[in-house]
Amino acid sequence: MRSVLRDVYADVAVRSDDTERRFFSRVKLRSGVFKTTESHRLDDVNRLAAQLLPDKRPLELMDVAISSGITTLEWSQQLTAAGIAHHLVAGDSNIEGEWLSFAGVDVLLDGDRREVLFADLFGRGVDVSGSSIRAALAMRAIRMLARASRPLRLRVRHVELVTPRLRECPTVSVIEDDIFTRRKELTGRFDAVRAANILNRHYFDDAQIRAAVANLRNRLRPDGLLIVCRTHDDGTNHGAFLRRASNGWVVVARIGDGSEIEDLIDSEPEE
Repeated sequence: MRSVLRDVYADVAVRSDDTERRFFSRVKLRSGVFKTTESHRLDDVNRLAAQLLPDKRPLELMDVAISSGITTLEWSQQLTAAGIAHHLVAGDSNIEGEWLSFAGVDVLLDGDRREVLFADLFGRGVDVSGSSIRAALAMRAIRMLARASRPLRLRVRHVELVTPRLRECPTVSVIEDDIFTRRKELTGRFDAVRAANILNRHYFDDAQIRAAVANLRNRLRPDGLLIVCRTHDDGTNHGAFLRRASNGWVVVARIGDGSEIEDLIDSEPEE
């Protein structure tokens, strides 16, 4: 059997939405979160955003915590189809990966080669959490192989932990980014910043959310648009579109029931 990792990163001819979905649904980060992202789940958010974006062209946009980057790619494609000239910076804290291939073993490691994110043995998937005895034994052997990869000079290929189609898109740039880190080169740069399925109380406490919002605000131009949304289990999107004002934020539109963290955004002070 053939590893789905190879289908995504090595064989363009067989790459497809389904192939990428099957692959990223098995890429498990150190936090326990999987990299999978369902395609077209933010289409209604994108349609509303297109009506609210500034008239200037080209637009400078940012999408944070992009996971596999599939919905980022779709946002850019939909803007292009609508004739909206733009450049989109796509950021995520887990971008770098190392693909170790050896004698029928395909393993995806993080950039430091410390964590196993994905593993196939002779085309068969391995549960990287080691929840069964068989998986635990397989993971023990895989970790030993990963530790030996440098001294044994095993074949390792650098890959980005996003859909390769995102790198191929001329309107998108991919960067490693932490939403809690302030970066001088991003300050005041963007007409709109989208934070989809990241700023919620399931992941962060209120103080962390306020800190992230303050950081994203710093990246916006005056009157810039912050898009905060979350996809519920039933597939519906709920969120708020907020305009940066001199004395805080102005909610200019909502989708669904609005954002569950609007109270924290409203209370985020002007610097």
